[in-house]
Amino acid sequence: MYSSPSDGPPTRAGGADTTENSKATAKLLNRFYEPLHLLSMLNPDRGPGEVDLPSAPQSRGFKMAWRRFLDDLSWLCDNKHGAVAAQDLPEGIKFWLVSKHKASFHHLEWVLAELKTAQEQSDEGATALALRVTVNSIHFSKNKVKNYRRFLKLALAKAKEIRIA
Repeated sequence: MYSSPSDGPPTRAGGADTTENSKATAKLLNRFYEPLHLLSMLNPDRGPGEVDLPSAPQSRGFKMAWRRFLDDLSWLCDNKHGAVAAQDLPEGIKFWLVSKHKASFHHLEWVLAELKTAQEQSDEGATALALRVTVNSIHFSKNKVKNYRRFLKLALAKAKEIRIA
């Protein structure tokens, strides 16, 4: 699973805490990580907290790319709040989706089916595939995108207010 970032809240130049931004960031992180923490508490016997794929290279770059892939997949596949985890099994990788909505499961199935065809695609086909997944996922998550837009507008307004003051 994942653990929330420990870098601390964002700060302004000079080190002063931007309390509103910290609260918004913490709220977003909690929304994303709560289902994962709950899953790990309910079933701690699933093994280590990091996904290690024995069949794949173990470089730091690969691990970071894998984690980014899971984060992006989670974002793509849930239109409200959810998380994705991967389990390495002898028969292949099993993806786990934590979500309150069945539509998220169907969207994850669709995204993974599309991604399976990526290796067979030409460069033009891969570009078209990426566009299809992007457009479909943004449409699927339009309410979440609008919510992030609202948070971003508020953060920008606060930053502008701080800059003027």
